[in-house]
Amino acid sequence: MPSALTTTRQAIANALKGNLTLPANFIDGRLEPPVERGDVGCTWIASTREVAGRVDVEEVTVAIRLLSATQRSRGAKRALDPAKLEQWRDDVATLLSQSQTTLGGWYLRVTGSTLEPRTGVVDVTVAVWQDNVFRTV
Repeated sequence: MPSALTTTRQAIANALKGNLTLPANFIDGRLEPPVERGDVGCTWIASTREVAGRVDVEEVTVAIRLLSATQRSRGAKRALDPAKLEQWRDDVATLLSQSQTTLGGWYLRVTGSTLEPRTGVVDVTVAVWQDNVFRTV
């Protein structure tokens, strides 16, 4: 039986796979740029922590990375158009805000993002609140 972390992370990836503007291919674990054959997404657990004053609640940070296969030629002096990355970021935020209580844990929300047009990467962080498996009974 997969852990609660794995179940939540995979549920988030599966929800994103269904969007036509996002990469269709998602893998488990952290990928580093560049990617050469098609756009790809990946997910991993970035951190977990007990919520202060609530030993029964754990906050899990899920990292989502979307990588564009769009490459610049060597020596190119012009930056890549960031519009695709900006759209990806907006689509992730919209999709996940529509599923805040159905993708694992009690509640989730997008808490941050970074875009790097030079490497074609969008990183999105998601906070998920769920039962703390380390709580004492």
